[in-house]
Amino acid sequence: MNFRHLFVGLLISAVACTSLAKGDDSYSTTKKDTTTTATDQGMKETDTILTRAIREKINSDGSVSMMGKNITIVSQNGMVTLKGAVASQNEKNKISKIANEISGNKVTDQMTVKK
Repeated sequence: MNFRHLFVGLLISAVACTSLAKGDDSYSTTKKDTTTTATDQGMKETDTILTRAIREKINSDGSVSMMGKNITIVSQNGMVTLKGAVASQNEKNKISKIANEISGNKVTDQMTVKK
């Protein structure tokens, strides 16, 4: 009888470990982070060109701080996401304006002002 309980316990443990190894987190109560990161950059040439154009325009603007020049810019299917901390609200507005002008007003602004 004890051997049977041990066997059943080991079997249940093996199934649970296999589910976890496969990434089955259906029992998880935490939400997955769905925010955009640099690794989400679109692989289309048009997305790369769009990101590069925005980055070059921001970097060539002498009034943008180094912090502002280091924001994350991600383009996916022509949509642009701006993320990261900037030095001021004015800088945030300027960077957002640059990105909107280049992308045709297809920008999601997730930048924050450093306090």
